[in-house]
Amino acid sequence: MGVKFKRTPAIMSAIFFQTHNSYGLLFAFANG
Repeated sequence: MGVKFKRTPAIMSAIFFQTHNSYGLLFAFANG
C-alpha cells in the first residue's frame, strides 16, 4: 500500500477529486 501510493500520490488524488468530487462523497460519509 506504500509503494502504490508513492507512485501516484497527488496525480491520482487530483484526478479522483476533480472527476468524482471526492469531497462531496467524503462529507456525505462523515455525516452518515
